[in-house]
Amino acid sequence: MLFKRAFVGVLLTVLATTSFAADWELKKSDDELGIKVYTRAVDGSPLREFKGETQLKSSLNAAVALVRDTTNLPSWMHKMQSVKVLKKISDQETITYSVTEVGPFMDDRDNVVHSTTEQDPTTKAVTLIMTAKPDYIPAEDGKVRVAAMNGFWKLTPKDGGMVEVVFQVHADPAGSLPEGLINTFVVENPYNSLANMHEQIGEYQGKAVAFITE
Repeated sequence: MLFKRAFVGVLLTVLATTSFAADWELKKSDDELGIKVYTRAVDGSPLREFKGETQLKSSLNAAVALVRDTTNLPSWMHKMQSVKVLKKISDQETITYSVTEVGPFMDDRDNVVHSTTEQDPTTKAVTLIMTAKPDYIPAEDGKVRVAAMNGFWKLTPKDGGMVEVVFQVHADPAGSLPEGLINTFVVENPYNSLANMHEQIGEYQGKAVAFITE
């Protein structure tokens, strides 16, 4: 019960941060992979929020296993160099530390993220909520700590053995970054990550996550 209340609280926080956002604008699509990437302006923020969508030929368990396999994230998450688990609170709740490359002649960004995973008992949709915790550990020299981030992965089983994937994030990477680079990153991050998921998902078929039901 306490976990469910905490999850609802985090979800409401994420929804609150996007409640004053503008309408979504389609920025990139790939008919072959079935990927669409949208962005939208968020009031009070110079940075746009992104949403990437696709469908995977996969079991729900395999898709969840892929997203939750921390050690493999640098293999398919856009520009992610490394990641490690700082604390495993439970099977459904972790705190991780990751480093992401931004671009040449610019400091890498590091990010501390609190993640919770929950499944809707009716729809079977699985949501992994992500919230930045920038003060959880001291900043490292040569890197810029992500100041804020709220987002989620939502994996929804569909007919025909498909899983609908939604990857949505609004973040503040802190520091000084060229506007053109930021606008490119919020499109290329979800697009490349989702494209790489299509390549990776075959390796996870047959895997099961203990608390997930098909």
